[in-house]
Amino acid sequence: MSYTHAVIILFIVTFALGTIIYPTYRVNVRTILQEYRLFKPEGAFEMKEHLLALSLALLPIYWLLWRSASEANRVARAALTCIIAFAVWWGFLTGHVINNIRGFGS
Repeated sequence: MSYTHAVIILFIVTFALGTIIYPTYRVNVRTILQEYRLFKPEGAFEMKEHLLALSLALLPIYWLLWRSASEANRVARAALTCIIAFAVWWGFLTGHVINNIRGFGS
């Protein structure tokens, strides 16, 4: 329970920073993926967008469940934590794969 606020704040800060650099991706990287017909990595990135947006919407419920943690909502807390953790890891790994495909700084 002590990490709940840190998780939420760090998620929001990272999400906000991601929205700042996102237009560059759309203009530069996505066109390269489409020119080379790399539809699977492009689809993985699209899935990343959706998963992280859904996770952002789930943060209030995450906060509420962890604020009033009890044995009754243990399964819900665990499921929600797993969903958010999966989305964060998917976003992290997908971002690195896309960066490796395009090449850093090119």
